[in-house]
Amino acid sequence: MPTPDTPPATELTPRPATALRPRPEHRLPSHSRLDLSPHPNPSPGRQRPARCRPSNNRSEKPSFDTLFTEAVTTINRSTPTTLDLTLTSTAEPTARDLTTREVSCCNFFTFTYHPAFNNTLVLRIAVPQSTTYIAILNAVEARARHQLTTRPPVA
Repeated sequence: MPTPDTPPATELTPRPATALRPRPEHRLPSHSRLDLSPHPNPSPGRQRPARCRPSNNRSEKPSFDTLFTEAVTTINRSTPTTLDLTLTSTAEPTARDLTTREVSCCNFFTFTYHPAFNNTLVLRIAVPQSTTYIAILNAVEARARHQLTTRPPVA
C-alpha cells in the first residue's frame, strides 16, 4: 500500500524515449565543402550557399565528391585520426583549392601533401583525437570509398 508521500504505481509513467541527435557544435558548418549528409536539403526557409549545392554546371568550382571520383586512386586509414588519399598529380591544384577553403570554415582539419610514387600525390587528412572529429573523418572516408567504388571504370 502506498504511503501518502508516494503516488500509487499506476500513476507512474515512464518518460518517452527520445532520439539521440548530434549536438550543433558537432556538425560541419553549412558552408563546409565536405557535405557529409546523405540528403543535403537545408532546413525550411534556409538556403545553402551556392558552392555547397549539387550542380552539373561545369563552370562551378569542384567539390570533394568530384575530387574523390576523378582523382583518388587509393585510400589508406593509417590511424583513427589520419586518412591518406592518393591522388593523381593533375589533381593537386583542385585539391589545394578545396582544402584551403575547407580549413577556412573547419579549422580542426589538417591537410598535408606528400609526393608519392608513379607521379601521384598523397593528401593526408588529419583531425584531433576526439570522438566527434574521428566520426567526421570516418564519414569522409566512407564518402571517398563510395565515390571510388561507384565510379565508371577507366578505359
